Amino acid sequence: MASYEARKLLKQGGSELQETYLVLLFLENAKINLTTYGNLAENALNHQTR
Repeated sequence: MASYEARKLLKQGGSELQETYLVLLFLENAKINLTTYGNLAENALNHQTR
């Protein structure tokens, strides 16, 4: 019984950890996208003012 409960908790923790990791990947990707768009916008502005 105790080992079953422990396994269940571990599985739960594992999937929560996976979810957290996926959220972190998503946020990292969003940050990269925003940086890229920021750079593109900056380049466009620099090009306009020339």
